[in-house]
Amino acid sequence: MPRIPFPKLEDAPKEYQEQVAKFPALRLNILSMWSHAPATIELAALWGRQQFTSLALSPAERELVILVTGACAKSEYEVAQHVPMALQAGCSKIQVEQVVARGAEPEFPSNVAEGVFNEKETVLLKWIRAVAAGPVVSDELMDPVKQLYTNREITEALTLHGFYYMLARLTTVLEIPIDEDGSFDGLKVLSAMSSLDKK
Repeated sequence: MPRIPFPKLEDAPKEYQEQVAKFPALRLNILSMWSHAPATIELAALWGRQQFTSLALSPAERELVILVTGACAKSEYEVAQHVPMALQAGCSKIQVEQVVARGAEPEFPSNVAEGVFNEKETVLLKWIRAVAAGPVVSDELMDPVKQLYTNREITEALTLHGFYYMLARLTTVLEIPIDEDGSFDGLKVLSAMSSLDKK
C-alpha cells in the first residue's frame, strides 16, 4: 500500500485523462501517483520522452545510468521497470544482473569481473556511482569521463541521473508498489509519453 492514495483519474489533468484513454500504459503507478502534481506531470512526461529519443548517449549507456541510479537509491520499482528496458537497449544479461546486485556498493564497478563492462562503460558507471554518493566528484574520476565523453553526453548523464533519482525517491518515500501485472513495455509508455506534448 502506498503511503498516500493514488489519485482518482477524474481528478487528474484533462490532458492526462485523454492520453490514458488512448494509452493505458500511462496508468503505471509512478505516473499515476505523479498526477497528484498536475503542474508538472506533463513536463515530466515530456522530459522523460526526450531522454529516450534525443540523447547523444547510447540507449545502453542510458539504461546503465538509470539502473545504477535505481540501485544506489534502493528503488525496487525503478530497477524492476528498467531491467527489461536495459535488455531491449542492448545491455547484456550479466551487465544488468551485476548493476542490480552490486550497483549500490561503494567499490562498484571495480567489484565486477573483468570483461563484463568495457572501458567506457566502466568509467561511466564508476563516475555515476560517485555522483550518487556526492556532493562532489574527484578529478581522478572526472578526468577519464572528460576523455571518453563529450560535454553534451556528460551533461545528459548528470541530468538523467538527477531525473531518475527524483523518480526513485518518489517510489521509496511514498512506497509506490510495482505494477501488479509485473510487465512493463517501455516502448508503449514512450509512445504514450511522446503524444502528451502534441496539442
